[in-house]
Amino acid sequence: MSLPVQLTHAIIRADVHCPAYANYSSQMPQYVFRIRQGTHSSDVPVDLTDHDAAWHEGAKVCSDLIRDVVARFRDSPEWRLGVSDETGELLHLFRLTAETFKKE
Repeated sequence: MSLPVQLTHAIIRADVHCPAYANYSSQMPQYVFRIRQGTHSSDVPVDLTDHDAAWHEGAKVCSDLIRDVVARFRDSPEWRLGVSDETGELLHLFRLTAETFKKE
């Protein structure tokens, strides 16, 4: 499953085999946004200035995707966006869960 992700203030690193990228070196830290719903997940590496910028970008991604996510909650009632740093350490976790307590 491919989820449409728009990262507004991030530089998305492209895995492109192009001579122009051979000498590319970012001065900003890299973060990984892992979007997961049910058994589906998608990792998006991005360059951001700091942990605070990563939190704000994660919050923006959540608000942009919530309408699409809620429509699929009956099949997979939990959605997560984890933000990790370059070492893989989880920094921020945004989670949306739907629960039903009384069935008709």
